[in-house]
Amino acid sequence: AGPVAPVAAGDYAPPPDCPKALLANCFDASKLDARDAAIETEFGRECSKFGRVLDAECVLRGDDAGALLVSFTAVEGAK
Repeated sequence: AGPVAPVAAGDYAPPPDCPKALLANCFDASKLDARDAAIETEFGRECSKFGRVLDAECVLRGDDAGALLVSFTAVEGAK
């Protein structure tokens, strides 16, 4: 199998039952009106040091606005 192509922001939805970590206060949500692929990619790469990352998603609204929701393949990465 060859290299896996990167997934653009918004093109992938991880399984609903995969382990997730919510990282609070990662960016200023008041300055964004759409997901920021650069932020998601940067945090996804950093989090991959702890386990395989499936997705990193900017939370733009609600009580957790400004957070990143990172989806992992295993619970160990999300701890």
